[in-house]
Amino acid sequence: MNITETQIYGQALSIIDWINSTLDESNKWRQGGWLYVVKPDGDVFFHQRVGTIPEEKDGKYRLLSVEKALRLLAFPEHRSSWQSRNPELN
Repeated sequence: MNITETQIYGQALSIIDWINSTLDESNKWRQGGWLYVVKPDGDVFFHQRVGTIPEEKDGKYRLLSVEKALRLLAFPEHRSSWQSRNPELN
């Protein structure tokens, strides 16, 4: 099955809309972040803020999101960035 960049972009926007619709006051510890989608060569294809991010944490969350996307690219067998995390490096 071939999927176009337009379809990927549309799906990413749909995911953002769905996540934003599920965030409410009961999820106070998960209020927002960034979704990054990278191409196989590592270039950023899509990035979008999700939910609400405190201004002082926006840069940190953005950098972590990019790092996680690139790490997942480096470990294609992983389904979650959690699998290749390095707590010693924070």
